[in-house]
Amino acid sequence: MLDDINMKLNSKSARLGTTVAGVFLSLVLLLGLVGGCKTADDTNPDDENPVVTEVTYPLTVTDQLGRIVTILSEPQTIVSLSPSNTETIYAMGLEDKLVGVTTYCNYPEAAKDKPKVGGFSNVDAEAVTAIGPDIILASNIHASTVIPQLEQLGLTVIAISPDNLEDVLASIELIGKCLNQVKKANSLMDSMQTRIDAVTSKVKNLSESQKPRVLYIVWHEPLMSVGSTAFITGLITAVGGVSITADS
Repeated sequence: MLDDINMKLNSKSARLGTTVAGVFLSLVLLLGLVGGCKTADDTNPDDENPVVTEVTYPLTVTDQLGRIVTILSEPQTIVSLSPSNTETIYAMGLEDKLVGVTTYCNYPEAAKDKPKVGGFSNVDAEAVTAIGPDIILASNIHASTVIPQLEQLGLTVIAISPDNLEDVLASIELIGKCLNQVKKANSLMDSMQTRIDAVTSKVKNLSESQKPRVLYIVWHEPLMSVGSTAFITGLITAVGGVSITADS
């Protein structure tokens, strides 16, 4: 049964789990374990290998679906096709460049006022084309249909598809590079890593008996949970818990 559940989760967990980066940060804040946050401005001036914070265009990148994409010029307008991408744009302070989001992009509150381009899986290509963004941030759920459709319309699409915490940080790095906002991306990544480390350091010595057993319900009708490879399972483990469906 759980194998069937995991198969059904491909679409629903993609929609509900796409804000996992924000979910993890929320867990950290709720635990009250956040320490000081290093930013990209905290670089040592004596470093022999300073971090490159400017990119040049045309820029060719490999997105998180392994697609090679060339961005001709620095993007000034962005359409986000997933809540997590929208949250990242706001977290980087680039919301003024955001000209379109999905109906699922409801955080932060201001995102609700952005022009809508359809739902998460059912993107309105005509609405996106009418906006004419310089770059579109999509996700893995858009791989088979939406991305090819948008590319055929001459639009530039970058797929953001994190499978674990490391991938979340890598996705921020990729977005920062694509948008020529490397410094802001580094600052956000450092802040997140500090918070992640604060949590994991508190729970790393928990014995098996001390670890809370967790049932994460993705959908209620029919009842759906997560398997061992689900992103949420990784988050539960990272904060010291044990998903009771991880081995199913």
